[in-house]
Amino acid sequence: MKKDRKKNLRIARTLALIPIAAAILFGILYPLIFGKSHLRRVTYPAGQAETVGTDKEMTVWFFDVGQADASLIRTPDGKYLMIDAGSNESEKLLAAYLKELGVKKIDTLFLSHGHEDHIGGADLLIRDFGVSRIVINRYPDDSVTAEKLLRAVNDRDLKLSLPENGEIFVCGDLNITVMLPVTETGDNNDCAVYRVQYGNTVLLYTGDVEAEGEKRLLSDFPLLMNSDVLKTGHHGSSSSTSEAFLERVSPAYAVISCGAANEYGHPNEEVLERLNSAGCKVSRTDLDGTIVFRSDGENLY
Repeated sequence: MKKDRKKNLRIARTLALIPIAAAILFGILYPLIFGKSHLRRVTYPAGQAETVGTDKEMTVWFFDVGQADASLIRTPDGKYLMIDAGSNESEKLLAAYLKELGVKKIDTLFLSHGHEDHIGGADLLIRDFGVSRIVINRYPDDSVTAEKLLRAVNDRDLKLSLPENGEIFVCGDLNITVMLPVTETGDNNDCAVYRVQYGNTVLLYTGDVEAEGEKRLLSDFPLLMNSDVLKTGHHGSSSSTSEAFLERVSPAYAVISCGAANEYGHPNEEVLERLNSAGCKVSRTDLDGTIVFRSDGENLY
């Protein structure tokens, strides 16, 4: 009887340890198998998740960084470029995205203008991702965020590149044209607009440019407006993406970068209606998470 009691006690102890061991094993194996992904919400508007790419492809990410803008481009030769850098609030999340994608160095950081929701994470990128070159529309105005950026620039012995209107930056197989639609109203319309071209694929980043700036773009660069992907101006605000501009750009895809339930009501319903009427496939970071496109220079997938 005594032996039976000891045997039963051993069995009971063993059974009690099974759930504990299972929990420990799950805790070890789950991150290895499934990973802890900051990019768990990803949308592929052109259906490329089902397509095997080639070695000579460009990949573009529009990150979900709330009410801000941040986009990463991997060139066909494996270099990384950024267009805008999110906000102060989203900078750590942006860094987590980049680390998860294996980004160690950013070759060029293109900034549309000096507003906090476009340059907030720039200082962190400069410090942690070895930015080699920074392009911005003009020297940023006085602000706490601008001071952070300039301090990081000085600490890394970098300089701000202030491009000429129409200047082209060659980044491997990519040509990035800078368009500066300076207007009398200034502010948002003073953005640098970046036209990214790889082969026959074109993406147009319009920053916060509003209708008056769009009119200037149509006047100054009529032959450079047509694009496959449009990053809509000013987070889908009613002040941007005018009918005339949209008709000339004629994008197949439109990306709106905005925060969930943001206080500004972005994106505007009329803008969404215009995009839908134009036949655009619209993707929104607030609903769709991070948005990804790939191109082999001929096809967008």
